[in-house]
Amino acid sequence: LSAGVSENDFAEALDSLTNESELELAIELAEKRLRSVSNLPYEAQQRRVSAFLGRRGFSQGLISEAIRKARQQVN
Repeated sequence: LSAGVSENDFAEALDSLTNESELELAIELAEKRLRSVSNLPYEAQQRRVSAFLGRRGFSQGLISEAIRKARQQVN
């Protein structure tokens, strides 16, 4: 570790970067999937994209946020 940086601060910073990267990836995947299911009703789109991201190991909270943000980009 660098001088002046506690191990706890270092771990928190690393977790923060990981969470941001994970969210960015989930948003990117959600955008692609939303485009591919755009002909379906809204509820079906939500189910399909949510299931798609869930199968890739994303948490439900992250999935919800990613879909919400992806919809802003796609629409």
